[in-house]
Amino acid sequence: MLRSLLIIISLYGFLGLGKFNNVNAAGQITKRAERLEEIRIDGAEGFSVSEIDLETGTFYRLRITSDGKDEYFFSAPNFFNSIWFDQIVINDLEIKPTGIYGLEFDDKGSIDLFFVPIKMGKFKFSIPALEHSGFVGQITVR
Repeated sequence: MLRSLLIIISLYGFLGLGKFNNVNAAGQITKRAERLEEIRIDGAEGFSVSEIDLETGTFYRLRITSDGKDEYFFSAPNFFNSIWFDQIVINDLEIKPTGIYGLEFDDKGSIDLFFVPIKMGKFKFSIPALEHSGFVGQITVR
């Protein structure tokens, strides 16, 4: 009897019949990743993109590229903690993380982030050591 009840409760939640069944993300996770404008880190100019608008539930690919003029630590811990990572790709090698707090570029190159935003809000991204030089941006998730 108890086993049957547990199975019914599990199916009820699995099929979306519980109290959260009317909560929907705005985007379509089953589609191919939507490519965002690349963030280029230029030691003389700053970020090529300083504002990014996203929707919850949409699958995105974001490429971040360093010019290699210096070592850069790309920081966005609150944003990284509010998304689901599918993968991070560096030189055609894939990483399947559960979370990160930043990306470090020691040389010229690109890192591709494949992710789905889960939480709404405004999130800062920066290179902390160079914030005074304008290396700051914002990601808004709706």
